[in-house]
Amino acid sequence: MRRGGHGAAVDVLINSAGIFDDKPLKQVTADDLRRMYEVNVIGLFITTQAALARMPDGGRIINISSRACLGSRDHAHYVPSKAAVIGSWDYLSEN
Repeated sequence: MRRGGHGAAVDVLINSAGIFDDKPLKQVTADDLRRMYEVNVIGLFITTQAALARMPDGGRIINISSRACLGSRDHAHYVPSKAAVIGSWDYLSEN
């Protein structure tokens, strides 16, 4: 962030926050799935929207996901949340 206090420009955003839980599909509740998506997917979108509002042309967004998005045992709700992060890259890079 450039100096300038409240409303300063954002030159680079690094989305690296996330939560992890290793539960097999049979044990994942709807609340588990909602929480995973709230942090790993919706958090990324809200943060990105806020940064874009203050990002000049030429700004950069770096999203960090996980190899688990390719599939992983006992991560039934983590895997799709990280796949959604990767899916968002395609959209963000074109818009």
